[in-house]
Amino acid sequence: MDIVFDNVCLSYGRGKKRFSALKGVSLNVDQGTIYGLVGPSGSGKTSILSCCLDLQQPDSGSVRIAGQNPGDKHLGIPGPTVGYMPQELSVHAFFNPREILHYYGKIFNVQDLEQRVTTVLELLDLNQNGLDKRQIGFMSGGQKRRVSLACAMVHNPRLLILDEPTVGVDPLLRRAIWTELNVLASSGTTVLITTHYLQEVASASKVGFLRDGRILLEDDPTQLMAQRHETSLEKIFLDLCLDEIPHSSSERLSIESGSAFELEPLSHGSTLASSKEIEPSEERNEPVANPSFRSVLNPLILKNMKILQRHTVLLSFQAILPLLTYLMFLVCIGRPLHGLDLGIVNEESACCPQQRTNLTCLAMSLQMVLRREFTLGEDVSCHVIDNLDPHIFSLKYFKSFEEAKESVVLGQTHGFVRFPSDFSVGLEQRIATLVDTDNTLEDDILSHTRMFVHTDASNVKVFASLRENLLFGLQKFFIQYGESCHLEQLVKTITSPGIAIHSLNPEFRHQDYDLSELMFPGMMTLLLNLLPMALTADQLMTDKEAGLLLRDFVCRVPFSAVIFTQLFCQLVVVMVQLVSSLILVLVLFPTTSIGVLVFAGFLLFLQACCGMAMGVFICSLCSSRDQVIQVGMAVVMPAFIVSGILWPRSTMPEVLQVISAMIPTTFACDIMKNIILNNTIFVNGLWKAILLPTAGSAIFFFGCLFMVSRVGLK
Repeated sequence: MDIVFDNVCLSYGRGKKRFSALKGVSLNVDQGTIYGLVGPSGSGKTSILSCCLDLQQPDSGSVRIAGQNPGDKHLGIPGPTVGYMPQELSVHAFFNPREILHYYGKIFNVQDLEQRVTTVLELLDLNQNGLDKRQIGFMSGGQKRRVSLACAMVHNPRLLILDEPTVGVDPLLRRAIWTELNVLASSGTTVLITTHYLQEVASASKVGFLRDGRILLEDDPTQLMAQRHETSLEKIFLDLCLDEIPHSSSERLSIESGSAFELEPLSHGSTLASSKEIEPSEERNEPVANPSFRSVLNPLILKNMKILQRHTVLLSFQAILPLLTYLMFLVCIGRPLHGLDLGIVNEESACCPQQRTNLTCLAMSLQMVLRREFTLGEDVSCHVIDNLDPHIFSLKYFKSFEEAKESVVLGQTHGFVRFPSDFSVGLEQRIATLVDTDNTLEDDILSHTRMFVHTDASNVKVFASLRENLLFGLQKFFIQYGESCHLEQLVKTITSPGIAIHSLNPEFRHQDYDLSELMFPGMMTLLLNLLPMALTADQLMTDKEAGLLLRDFVCRVPFSAVIFTQLFCQLVVVMVQLVSSLILVLVLFPTTSIGVLVFAGFLLFLQACCGMAMGVFICSLCSSRDQVIQVGMAVVMPAFIVSGILWPRSTMPEVLQVISAMIPTTFACDIMKNIILNNTIFVNGLWKAILLPTAGSAIFFFGCLFMVSRVGLK
């Protein structure tokens, strides 16, 4: 089939960054010929091929192939009519040559596929020494390019578009490839090839010299060398580049009479003598069976499952990653603090660490307490310190308030406790006053019985733990004393909230709740949304950067089928993650019923589907893995912060509450916590946890298809 470019202009970018890649290109490629495009890097060779494949739309001018526009479904370009080998390898590294050829053969429904695959492998010398069974990732650069060329040839297309196919190929194999290309051309296949090797295109039917987006000259290479009296095309191309050549959008290179040779303008209908003439109408009327959604499902699923099979270690890690994250979360979050460095400033007893005064029961009745005929003994502060849990506190003694305060400022201790000099005496008076309900505590008594706690107020959890455990140590001391003296009323008084430890930071209050229980359901929901998103975006961007999606597009594989099969195969990993999460729910919450567990699994499945669809959409917006990572981080952190896992959403500003309500994970986190902790599915707002991820999945999926239809696979 013939290819005609008529005054084609193509540019990239916008505004000041806009530049012209093609500037009035006109060329003819005749049916059954080999056309070699020669030019330096950046001259526009790949842009010409992109216009032929409907990957780029010209700004002006026209491109006609067999009398039709590229992209016409009856033409089959993109589709089975064309075989394309890009500059990139664009082959799956985890396949071997035979497997990858079988994949593309099934895409095009090639008859006698095994025989055709064997023929192509033999032609390109890919069946020697078990090379056809070796993974492509372990091949040399030249061998990989041969596999890429084989993928373009396996379905025996009528048009071959090859972008530098012989780079890195040894001379003998290069000659064999050109011999086969000539055989294909003689049988009616049109070959459009770009190359840097000028000596190669001497075997072409026609050569076009391209520079700075313009065709300088095109003609039969043998005639060119004869007319110029040169023995190589390199010298001709060099002369053309050095000459002052006038360009316009409608004329070819004109050679003045009297020069060494003369070229006439080429008409669109001209053909080489060796080419086989085929009427355009015959070409247009031939039926073309483009791949359909249903026809490509089986090969796409088999391909993706094989890729999963050969990523066993990585996928196993992905499958158990949620479980590892949950375990780390449960071990690290909400656990009691221990090993806290606590400073002690004991103004009552400087030798407290070295010696103790025996605690004796001198109050034999409650009446003695009321008459204040009892004593707690000396150095009560030391006994209080003895009752502090050594697993929680690591004690450090300081001589002065200033020294202890400096240790907190420098981060050497988490806080310190100061006991006043008359702590024991004042505490006796306070106890007697509390037991006598008719009396009230005087400020003077209070000031002498307080333990002053100083800590870094920025760490609320540490402060709350210090306060709680100091109070527990004090209560433990009084309980031991009261029980040994049979003073039940004293024990009741001391263990009531009446005695509280005074703090310099009264605005901080400790709330006793199990963070692990409250946060785990939400954390599980969020992870089963974000991990599938990351995995899907990474897998799809890997194919995109490697050029695999571009090759599928040229094969006219529906992008919706590519996405559908990608998500379908990712469900294998997602289901393992889901089941492991539900098993952990049973371990942590053994009272959870099977019905609640199944419904929780359904909600988590919706979140995983939404996450995968989001990953596909992110991939359609980005052009590199770095961009995917940046967008992913921009999604993960806000979702974690505003979803209500860390803090109730009701405390957020109204604007953030509205934004939070639109995130698919927000209501699901709340609902998941309620149904697991309450063991029921009848909770308020359940429809939001179902509707939002379902709608999100649809929006992201169709948004991806829209972006690809508008901007392509960039």
